Amino acid sequence: MSGLEESFRKFAVYGDTAASGNNMTGKNFSKMCKECGVMDGKAVTSTDIDIKFAKVAGVERLTNTSTYTGSHKKRFDESGKGKGLAGREDMTDNSGYVGAYKGAGTYDKTH
Repeated sequence: MSGLEESFRKFAVYGDTAASGNNMTGKNFSKMCKECGVMDGKAVTSTDIDIKFAKVAGVERLTNTSTYTGSHKKRFDESGKGKGLAGREDMTDNSGYVGAYKGAGTYDKTH
């Protein structure tokens, strides 16, 4: 095993005894970058590291609608296309009237 691979595995399992060492979390990647001197806090910050990790490590899981659950799952069809307003059960009433108000639409009428 190369030194680089060995270092990767050590940081990949850091803080997680159940980790296999094949995958690394963003937190552990940030720790590795800090301890290796990649992140200096000025030219390269923790935010920079987090952004790069998210781009490389698979942001697609956040945008893969087939993995959505709960109320979010109901807002997309089988192909992953959003249903728009049809995907929402609770629609907001923006009429300006309180729910049980009996005089809706009578403001402009003259008596």
